[in-house]
Amino acid sequence: MHSDNAAPPTSIQIQGYSQHAKVEVREGEELTLTCVVPNARPAAQIVWYRANVEYKSNTIETKSAETEDHRYTATSKLQLQPTAEDDYIDYTCQARHQAIPEDRPMQSTVQLSVLYPPGVPYIEGYAPGEVIRRGQHVQLACRSRGGNPPAQLICKAVPPGPPIISGYTEGSIITVGTRQKIMCTSSGGNPLATLVWYKNDKKDEKAQKPPHHHHQPTQYAGTLYGRANFIGFSLLVSPFELFPSGHHPVTVWKKHRNDKR
Repeated sequence: MHSDNAAPPTSIQIQGYSQHAKVEVREGEELTLTCVVPNARPAAQIVWYRANVEYKSNTIETKSAETEDHRYTATSKLQLQPTAEDDYIDYTCQARHQAIPEDRPMQSTVQLSVLYPPGVPYIEGYAPGEVIRRGQHVQLACRSRGGNPPAQLICKAVPPGPPIISGYTEGSIITVGTRQKIMCTSSGGNPLATLVWYKNDKKDEKAQKPPHHHHQPTQYAGTLYGRANFIGFSLLVSPFELFPSGHHPVTVWKKHRNDKR
């Protein structure tokens, strides 16, 4: 039975947000939701719900103030420090009053959107140390769990480093009869780069490839002998698809000892 002097509140609102609004907050940041229920007689009771379950906390502060015509405005503040578990969770404040029918509750709801980092990416379809043979078809999937917003995953192959020639100083002169050993090195990459020596734009089959282990740089050694008609020695790295420009030439010029230029 309702008192003749009882008057229901005129509205209910979580301040600053429309009904069913999304509230964006970073994980661990403090968030205060303020519920206001005005113009009730007597003052309305405010109850909070989390995901449709009554939420009781010592961080809830509720008070009421008298207004005109002996009516009251009730205010309740809920302080939160959201975690990833609060993402997409509804928080609702509900007004309880003797003049409000139980089958027509007066309430206001917002939904939290908690920004939090995704999990560390991992690869499915490959076990560490597993040997994959040339031509074998392997399907790999890069995944990362959680995160708001979800992680943007980028997969890329690791090309080898640019070729480096050692054993020769640019601009130096190599005279006829001099024995000169130069080394080409390219580090990293999977698979390792194939290094090829070229002499006068022709592949030099005499270049030597020393033994190397999987984690050592790929190297080709070449021994040069000075000749008057030897004008260049260049390097080409393949496979071509790792380098859109096709090749990265490095040229060593040799000068005849009788050449007075």
